[in-house]
Amino acid sequence: MKYYVKQFPLIFKNNLYRLDENGVLLTKIPYSLEYHPSLEYITIYALENVENYMDVDCREKFLNQVNWLRNNIDEEGKWEQKFRLPYYNFGKSWISGMGQGLAISVLIRAYQLTADYNYLKTAKKAFKPFEKQIKDGGILYLDESKNVWIEECSVYPPPHTLNSFIYSLFGIYDLYKTTDSNDVAELWFKGVDTLRKNIKEYDSGYWSYHNLLTKHPAETMYHRIHIEQLEVLYKLTDKKIFKKYNDKFQEYLNSSSCMYKAKVNRGITHFKIHGTVGLIKRYVEKKRWQDE
Repeated sequence: MKYYVKQFPLIFKNNLYRLDENGVLLTKIPYSLEYHPSLEYITIYALENVENYMDVDCREKFLNQVNWLRNNIDEEGKWEQKFRLPYYNFGKSWISGMGQGLAISVLIRAYQLTADYNYLKTAKKAFKPFEKQIKDGGILYLDESKNVWIEECSVYPPPHTLNSFIYSLFGIYDLYKTTDSNDVAELWFKGVDTLRKNIKEYDSGYWSYHNLLTKHPAETMYHRIHIEQLEVLYKLTDKKIFKKYNDKFQEYLNSSSCMYKAKVNRGITHFKIHGTVGLIKRYVEKKRWQDE
């Protein structure tokens, strides 16, 4: 089955990514010199290569990532991240709803391509964190209106990041269509309903917001991803509201004035959050990290 949203490609430059002795992707953690297996990037790398599965080299790269997923999931169905990311209020370890969802998509594809039931078994196991709220060690957040959110990272306050929520839903959809599980189906429909009721909150009137916590205009790459994701959601659900915002966000992308306004307001929002000193420090750290 062809993956229905193009991933942002991993560019092997500036030493940001490398492969270990088993061909598993390692990511340089901001803003350090350390390399770790990052669930989100391992799954993105796998999905890039599964598109050309018939190519021997791509098939090997895909299966290397899949086997890492199978071998490193814990008993609670998690791939816990042990490294810290800047600007997030993490504990000692954390899990990623986006990573868990993408991992399910990867494992479902591995099962479909190889008929190895162990991959499907691992995908089912990876659903466990989607049955618990963040406060209970899972990845869900239930708001005051009983909306069910799947969060990119298990942190408080939950940012409700748009692209990661939708990527997570795609993994849930893959598992639902493969297993016909009532519990998985229930989460799929609840997640879609949450997004249906709240997608308007991501519309600034000229661009899409990256999340609902800081409400800064998304970078152009993420805005494009939002457009593609909403098109897919419309095809999967036939809910016209997703088509409505797909069209609106595309109109914004086609407007040079909207793009300019988004860049300016994104900068203003970051300035309000970090201040002048914070922005300079962030720029210097990022530049040094990329160059080292």
